[in-house]
Amino acid sequence: MALLQKRVKIVFVTHLYALAHGLYEQKTQAMMFLRAERRPDGEHTFRLTEAEPLQTSYGEDLYRRIFLSQGDEQTHGEPASADLSKVG
Repeated sequence: MALLQKRVKIVFVTHLYALAHGLYEQKTQAMMFLRAERRPDGEHTFRLTEAEPLQTSYGEDLYRRIFLSQGDEQTHGEPASADLSKVG
């Protein structure tokens, strides 16, 4: 609060919904919430828009792009799984 009282600008970049939503619920005019624009077809526009925080993340998109090739999904019909029991 001391920083806000001194009119210091504070910026949070977070993937923590609980934090973002908790701040959003305070509904103060001094706060602005931005999120990456995403079209209904899933395309990323790389634009920021003022909007309420979303409870969902798009980590699955990254997982599919990095760890699954298109052929893997089409061949097996479901996402691949990994045995992580030996990781540690």
